[in-house]
Amino acid sequence: MMRSNSSSVFLGLFASALSALPLGAAPATNALKPGERARWDMDYGPFLNLTVQMPGETAGSTPKGVAIRVGESKEGTVAFDTDLMRCTGGWTGGFLDFKGVAFNGAHGGNPGPVGEVVFQTSAVPGWSKAGSFADPRALPRGFGASTIPYGPLPADWAKYKGLYRHGEKTVLSYTVGTAAVLEAPGLEGSGEGKVLTRTFNVRSAGAASTLLVAEVSPSAQWQEREGCLVVTEGAEKEDARLVLKVLGAPASAKWVWIAPGRVGLELPAFAGGERWKVGHWRGKERNLSEAFAALGAMNPAQDLAPWTRPGPALWPEVISVKGEVGSEDGPFQLDTVSLPMQNPWNSWLRLGGLDFFQDGRIAFSTLAGDVWVGKGVDDGLQNIQWKRFAAGLHQPLG
Repeated sequence: MMRSNSSSVFLGLFASALSALPLGAAPATNALKPGERARWDMDYGPFLNLTVQMPGETAGSTPKGVAIRVGESKEGTVAFDTDLMRCTGGWTGGFLDFKGVAFNGAHGGNPGPVGEVVFQTSAVPGWSKAGSFADPRALPRGFGASTIPYGPLPADWAKYKGLYRHGEKTVLSYTVGTAAVLEAPGLEGSGEGKVLTRTFNVRSAGAASTLLVAEVSPSAQWQEREGCLVVTEGAEKEDARLVLKVLGAPASAKWVWIAPGRVGLELPAFAGGERWKVGHWRGKERNLSEAFAALGAMNPAQDLAPWTRPGPALWPEVISVKGEVGSEDGPFQLDTVSLPMQNPWNSWLRLGGLDFFQDGRIAFSTLAGDVWVGKGVDDGLQNIQWKRFAAGLHQPLG
């Protein structure tokens, strides 16, 4: 940063951030382990807000997604569409491939699944309104016009309220009509018995609605076996099976075909207080016994309210660095406020926003979704202390 020799006013330029690559440039490997890890191969926390592109999906179909890591070892991921209130998809075996301008610098695509996709849906509302799934949003006009509607659903249909992070757990909050809903993804089981789950808590009354659960081949067929719904894909996926189970749903809830290939769970009017869980398993016919066992062993749908309250800190570490006081001649000097470039999470620090607190602390956000807060920005700059405050935001640029 620059300061006048005759004044203590800081102008706030982070000189050490100038080494970060500009948006769109092909990034180098991470400074922590040269040659071993890409700069974008970092710990983003339990979730990451971003544009998600599922296999076969148009690039802009989920522009405002949340990719949520699930499982004890974070070996599963569930993506949620905050515009349409749908579960875009879920997969096991990894997180995201991090393609796109903000990550590997490539144009023409967005991050998608790494691993095996268990289920996915197309870009339609995740809940019905008065029995309809017809997208009510208008197509964009003028510059950038496309065939994909953008923006949220009308608030009286469904509205995203935000999410809660409790330690490593993530809870989504939204409304379906007048019903307030909490939803938490999860992963249970192991090996051939891995089950991706969605747990729902309804907290207030609302009209009946149908939940979009999964989309399969239009020629798929289903049958109920062992208390589960077994969906057999079309000829192009002869041995593929998607097995679904609902646990704790209202007595009159039932599986329905929303349209050819779209599986829904029809639910009665909500009184408030309902809790249920949907389990998803994908594999081959010969492994159905493992599927039935794993789905039958799912934990009951739990109360999600405790996860909406503050939990343990994920990033308690303090990163101490030293800056450099300028010694230039003339009316101005350039002070270098060092950033925590080397940190336990491999955070890629490309600054997008910068500001000061009244008590002298300083904060910045990064293109990769972090927010950091620091103190010790004084006349000596010899003990600047940084803490990672938040992560997983969608390119916070200011």
